Amino acid sequence: MIPPNVRGLQRENALDAALGHCAVEKLAASPGFLLKKIGYDAILFWTLGDTPAKSLIVSMLQLPLVALFVAFLLSGRYGGDAGVVLLCASLIACVYFAQLPTIAIARYSVVLVPAMLIVAVGLFEPHFRDSLH
Repeated sequence: MIPPNVRGLQRENALDAALGHCAVEKLAASPGFLLKKIGYDAILFWTLGDTPAKSLIVSMLQLPLVALFVAFLLSGRYGGDAGVVLLCASLIACVYFAQLPTIAIARYSVVLVPAMLIVAVGLFEPHFRDSLH
């Protein structure tokens, strides 16, 4: 309980600390909850927006990008840039997996979109190269 005489920023900080403590206690008491949360957040990371309409738009834009990104990685057609592609994919995976236990709001995936686009475009590179010759 936060004393009533605590106000302003000190109150907000105390409330954040109390909520954080409760969250850690809940995760420690129920490890299954953490796994459920990670599974749920894995999907919400790419689909959740502020409103249902925004969630639909975010899903329509980001889910195809995720599919293209994974398709390119599975294709193995990296050419001479395998090190760069794998480094980029590793960094994307680190950011993604680091956020799963905490928060999964789609706006946090925006930092990954440019890097994923660069990698995913590699799937179409042979088609572009053939059309130039």
